[in-house]
Amino acid sequence: MRKSAWALSFIGASLFVACLPGDIRPEPASVFVSVEGSDAARNGFVTDDGWTIQFERLFVGMGYVVLAGDDCEVYGAARYGVLFDLAIPGQQKLGDVYGLQTCDLQFHVGDPNYYFGKGVAREDWLLIYDREDLVAHGYRGTAMYIRGNASRGNITKRFAWRFRDDYALTECENTSGELVNINLPLKGGDVLQPLVTFHPDEVFRESLEKDAKMRLDPLAATDTNADGEILLEELSQIPAPLEELTLDELVDAGAPDAGYLLDDLSAPPGWPRFMAQRLLKRAFRLDGSVCRDEPIRSKRWEPQSRYEL
Repeated sequence: MRKSAWALSFIGASLFVACLPGDIRPEPASVFVSVEGSDAARNGFVTDDGWTIQFERLFVGMGYVVLAGDDCEVYGAARYGVLFDLAIPGQQKLGDVYGLQTCDLQFHVGDPNYYFGKGVAREDWLLIYDREDLVAHGYRGTAMYIRGNASRGNITKRFAWRFRDDYALTECENTSGELVNINLPLKGGDVLQPLVTFHPDEVFRESLEKDAKMRLDPLAATDTNADGEILLEELSQIPAPLEELTLDELVDAGAPDAGYLLDDLSAPPGWPRFMAQRLLKRAFRLDGSVCRDEPIRSKRWEPQSRYEL
């Protein structure tokens, strides 16, 4: 009797679902976004002053791939964050979004919570979400963790740097001045497969000038206790460079720091902030195009269950 009642309930539920209307909207375009580390991320590189740099781990929190725009008909967004290790070879899924009409594509860098990328284990997550570190920094999580070593002759230096800045990346401009992710004409059935590449070597640029040299000598010189570790606290001895800012940037920025206005006073001063808020933002390229950043002042990703992709 109980079995028959269950069967009748199942049949009734099936008929009810069959009667529900389907999605009657036109077929959307698909935008499948992938991410990978650059050649320098995977194989290392040599600076202009002769240091060979190898990256051991490149943990980057990325996600929240969205389509937006007044004329964009959005079908779905990838509203989650992923903890990637971009020192590992190969492309990985960042997000798959759907839409029609004229759309802008945007993605975010910040404290990740939801998923693990290829090669990322729970121990890695515990490193990123070290409780003492979180408490010390007002529960502001790690957006990027860059660990590696630099060698020249018989000298070796090590570094393990945490960066906490959250920001959105948009308006990715190619060498011809075209914005490759703005006003995308999306038609039903289209399949776009843009690729985001992370270039961690950008953090070693000596300035924001085009083709500025990559140098380690000034950074290595801050290791005054000669323990072989270059710490962000030691790098704060180097003042951030002077920079011309627009009125909007001045209004947005906050307090001055060695002639450079920055909005995050919780980070070490001087060069570490310049690395985080200027150099590293240029490290993300969409199909080879450098993207403009927009600061994110509120937490977008709240802690939830972690899963491996």
